[in-house]
Amino acid sequence: MQPKILIVDDQPLVLGILSEILSCGPYHVLAAESAEEALQLLEGESVDVVISDERMPGMQGSEFLTIVRNKYPQVVRIILTGHASVESAMRVAP
Repeated sequence: MQPKILIVDDQPLVLGILSEILSCGPYHVLAAESAEEALQLLEGESVDVVISDERMPGMQGSEFLTIVRNKYPQVVRIILTGHASVESAMRVAP
């Protein structure tokens, strides 16, 4: 069975590029354009890894990944950002 990766980013170009790159590997790739859409998707899909952008309208990636950590503790979480800060990293730690 292929590991499932969920990519969450409000920029369709980023979603497309990451999906294309990861689809070359032995992964099943899912995509969502918002944290809210991703949470709905997670209710019906079991995933192994979630990759999320930090800066998105509605819900920040760190807030989204905190929810993922609490509801799905077995899921590996990765945050992407072009605006790194210690504060945002600490919000999604452990």
